[in-house]
Amino acid sequence: MKCLTLFFVLLCVIDQSPAKVTRSFVLLYKGSDNRKETEDELRALQNHLREVASFPVLKNKAELQSNIEKADKRIEVLLNSRVSDRKFKINIRPIQHFIARRVLMWLRFGGLKGDPHFTTFDGHRYDFQGLCWYTLVKDCSSVPDFDVKGRFEERYIDPEVKTRTVEVMITVGTETINLKEDDSIYIVPIWKAINLVMGGLQWLQPKRVNGKPLISNDQLKNMKLIKEDDEIIVTLPGLQATWSGPNHAMSATITEPLKKGLVCGLLGNADGDPDNDFKKFDGYRTDNVDDFANSWKVSSMTC
Repeated sequence: MKCLTLFFVLLCVIDQSPAKVTRSFVLLYKGSDNRKETEDELRALQNHLREVASFPVLKNKAELQSNIEKADKRIEVLLNSRVSDRKFKINIRPIQHFIARRVLMWLRFGGLKGDPHFTTFDGHRYDFQGLCWYTLVKDCSSVPDFDVKGRFEERYIDPEVKTRTVEVMITVGTETINLKEDDSIYIVPIWKAINLVMGGLQWLQPKRVNGKPLISNDQLKNMKLIKEDDEIIVTLPGLQATWSGPNHAMSATITEPLKKGLVCGLLGNADGDPDNDFKKFDGYRTDNVDDFANSWKVSSMTC
């Protein structure tokens, strides 16, 4: 019984700590004009990285530990330095770049933010101005578990089109949830989703307490929802996704090693090689961002 309990605890730690790292990194990456807040995020990130380095069983652990130690030293030097606020903010950039490429790539973190800036699971960064629905990441194995889509909308009239993510749709099996810009949550059972003859797609909005959605995991069988401040964390088989509607940002971490290399969409394939991330819907590779991204537009959905 003790062994079983220890094994369960170990699984929980392995499943949650990469998500802690990615959340701390995303908060740090968003930036803050307050130096103390930035220092606190750096310390939190440092602690989470050390947690990951202490895992007893991890593939490529030596490589990961080496990268974490380098990141740890860079953070320590920065925290102990007495430089101007402006220089402090500038000096964070190389740390962000190092962690994004060397640590988060190992953890298979991917995401998008702003108008919108993408980072694939393998650390490839690119920008794409899309409109309407696109596949962000889905399980492309022979027995797919999940499908995550994002809706992009123009944010203002400008000679150059600028868009941002305003909604995320996550489907696991027969269940679908929609995460909105205002952080409201819609749960769509399959019997509602296919009821097109009776007046179209019908959304179910959960009850609200003090103006905020009441999240009940009893309504879902294949996903677990947690609300933390302005973020909604969704845990599903093989993936953990975090959505921040007010910040128009979504991040994802692959939590099942067997899924690495078997996902597809705008966040890439998570096979460890950033050079082959631009694989289109038809399976062919391209070097053109627009060609790649537009192939993942969901033509069956309208806006």
